[in-house]
Amino acid sequence: MKKLATTFLTVSAVAFALSLTSPGSDIAWGVLAPLSAVLIIAFFITNLLANEYANYDQEQKEKLALAARQPVRSPALAESRRDLENKSLTLVPAK
Repeated sequence: MKKLATTFLTVSAVAFALSLTSPGSDIAWGVLAPLSAVLIIAFFITNLLANEYANYDQEQKEKLALAARQPVRSPALAESRRDLENKSLTLVPAK
């Protein structure tokens, strides 16, 4: 995430610097200045959300680790086994 934010900031600074040069000023108002503004906004947004992304990634890793430690059991399978065991142990008198 930090690499993306750094890329946004770098490209924004380069676009703004190019818009200040004489050849860049000819196309600056159409391309370079808006590009610079959009990229600086994207940089700020990625910086604001970086901590949230890190927290979310940590939570997902913890959930996956917890799921890997606990075996998966089907409740229907467990109930059917209990029913079979109870029926086999119960003696029904013949009439």
